[in-house]
Amino acid sequence: MFIIFKRSYILKNCRFFSRKFPVKSKVLKPKIPEKPEPWRKEWYEKFIETSKPHKNALQVYITIRHNPKLKAFRGMMYPWALFIASAISLSGLIGVCSYFYSQYLMRSKKAINQEIPMPYTMLVKENFIPESRPKERFSDVIGLEDFIDELNFLIDYYKNQKKFQVANAKMPKGILLTGETGTGKTLLANAIAGEAGVSYFKISASEFDEVNVGSGAKKMRDLFIAAKKTQPSIIFIDEISSIAEEIYEINVGESKQTVIRLMHEIDRAADNDKILVIAASNSSEALDSRLIRTGRFDWKINIPVPDRETRKKIIKHTLAKQSLKFEIDAEEIARQTAGFTPLQLFQILNSATTHVTKNNTFFLSSTDILNEIRKINKISRLTKEEKLQLAVHEIGIFLMYLKKHENVPLEDVSLSLNPSSKNLTELFEVYQNTTRKEILDQVDILISGKAALDLVYGKNKRINDLCEEDIMKTRKYLNEYVRSGLFNGESGFVFYFPRKSRGSRRLVQYEVNRLIKKSHKKSLKYMQKDRALLMQLAEILIEKENISGKELKEIIRKAR
Repeated sequence: MFIIFKRSYILKNCRFFSRKFPVKSKVLKPKIPEKPEPWRKEWYEKFIETSKPHKNALQVYITIRHNPKLKAFRGMMYPWALFIASAISLSGLIGVCSYFYSQYLMRSKKAINQEIPMPYTMLVKENFIPESRPKERFSDVIGLEDFIDELNFLIDYYKNQKKFQVANAKMPKGILLTGETGTGKTLLANAIAGEAGVSYFKISASEFDEVNVGSGAKKMRDLFIAAKKTQPSIIFIDEISSIAEEIYEINVGESKQTVIRLMHEIDRAADNDKILVIAASNSSEALDSRLIRTGRFDWKINIPVPDRETRKKIIKHTLAKQSLKFEIDAEEIARQTAGFTPLQLFQILNSATTHVTKNNTFFLSSTDILNEIRKINKISRLTKEEKLQLAVHEIGIFLMYLKKHENVPLEDVSLSLNPSSKNLTELFEVYQNTTRKEILDQVDILISGKAALDLVYGKNKRINDLCEEDIMKTRKYLNEYVRSGLFNGESGFVFYFPRKSRGSRRLVQYEVNRLIKKSHKKSLKYMQKDRALLMQLAEILIEKENISGKELKEIIRKAR
């Protein structure tokens, strides 16, 4: 439109251009060469023919043609040609881009089920190189002796394959390691590879999460191709939950394709029994049930947070590798580190060792380690009011736990701000809860800390950090049982269908909220009877910062 407008503007204002750029009359007629080119002569004739209604059209053309200042206007004499050329160029560019993009999408979809190379950036094959043999051994894994006895079967299989092949015994296809961060999942996987002495491929699941569609599935296929070339081999996929989470409503395409490829490769690799897949995740609840079913991950090992005796062994084992001289009370340190993971224990011991070396003493004592523990807990930075809130929360859980499980031995109660410290909040996980009464008892224990704080400070007091964590844990614990249809109360029969309407999810949440409110009311009523005892024990906990279960029981017996 721009070009046509300009041409019409020029033709309608010929007199203006003739005044602005006067040309002698003898130049008005174009000089045709003696042997003019046919196309040029024809164009001149057509131009003169079309310019008849306009008196000075030819003069405008000649002016633009011979004036160097108006070179930019020369293209305006061919408006139809420029328009057609522009349209053809733009159409061609759009067509080429559309073709390559359609080919890209087509190859991306086919690559999931067929072994064909991906276009463009995905044409480059991923080269996976086995890592060197890990230094870790089973002797470095403390507190998992029962699992190690079973894992020795794998080591024996790799070393004596012929013996097992004669007996037609097969190795498990996969091992799923679950547990909190820092409990030693990676350490155990490295120890298995170190003991077996085979090719070891270690990769994080987040590396399969790519922008390009299908690239994650291709990378997974390349990983197993490399493992087959160097078999027998072990593949360790850390943080597998980043790609294998169960998504009910919408399963994201890239992650879904990668998981499908992983399942396919595990099924194929299991035929020769020479490739073992080890995966690690914080929890198996959120993982795709198709992936972790028996037949793909036959062994599932849950690594718990170490108890006091295990912490004691970890401390001794870690310090035995140090070149420093030390004299410590491992029992006392284990008591002060309730709920700490092996990684946290290692960090504390390493920090204490570094501090001692910096001061040129080269002797490690219990005081040095306890000082580092206090720094992590940050108890010394809290105000008296904040310490009292934390103590009331812990004692409230202790009293309710004692009511529900009177004859069960208890761990220490500690005034700890360690974020992964379980203290008393998750002690119920030790037991197998099979009845409704047992499940509701554990809900009472979980919510009792919030009930104690509400009793002392009122519901309007802003102490969200502790209470929100309790409510989240209670919701997570109850969801599983409510979804299974175990609890059917005011809302009727509740069953959860993941791929159905949102109404079922709302019904589950309603039932969970109802049970939590009922449990909170019951716990609050119980705390009101022992409010004086609650405050007395809280003051003792603030003073000592760590009290054994036996000592607390004795104080309660004397008070009552």
